[in-house]
Amino acid sequence: LLSADGLASTMGLIPGEGPQGIDEDVRRELISRQLGGLQQTNPSIRMTTHCEYAAKYLPQTIQKWRGDESVISGPSILLSEISWCPYFMRLAILPENQDFVVLQFKRALLAADAMNNMPSSDVAQILQFLSTLLVVQGPIGISTEDKDAMIPRLRLWKRKFPGVLAGRTAERCLTVV
Repeated sequence: LLSADGLASTMGLIPGEGPQGIDEDVRRELISRQLGGLQQTNPSIRMTTHCEYAAKYLPQTIQKWRGDESVISGPSILLSEISWCPYFMRLAILPENQDFVVLQFKRALLAADAMNNMPSSDVAQILQFLSTLLVVQGPIGISTEDKDAMIPRLRLWKRKFPGVLAGRTAERCLTVV
């Protein structure tokens, strides 16, 4: 399962393979575990797996992410994990994909009340993906109203999670917004 095809199977991208008919929260947990296992491998193996996954399955993963309106999902976690890959960067700067940051920003804003009760690890995953998209695509497409609504939330999470990834990532998002 610690391979590009293993991740794709769990993601449901390979017909007839991987877990069938599972809840998306379960799928997210399985993807998180696989990515955690990859973190324990040799960095060159991890990088190769990420790039192979991106080369083979990035468009399908983006499509699956677009179709899932939840703020944290298997596709969003996986996209965040491979966002350093040139394949992701190349797709993220294409004109037809310039809405990535707006989509994730709106999802985070709509889920902000729920995020207040999430563990810091989930908030960190959500904001890590958002901060990556903010850096890659910039905040220009985000409405002023949405920015004004999100800034107090980001400040709250920065205070609520001091010294941990969720707080630091909230601060990074604030800096870019």
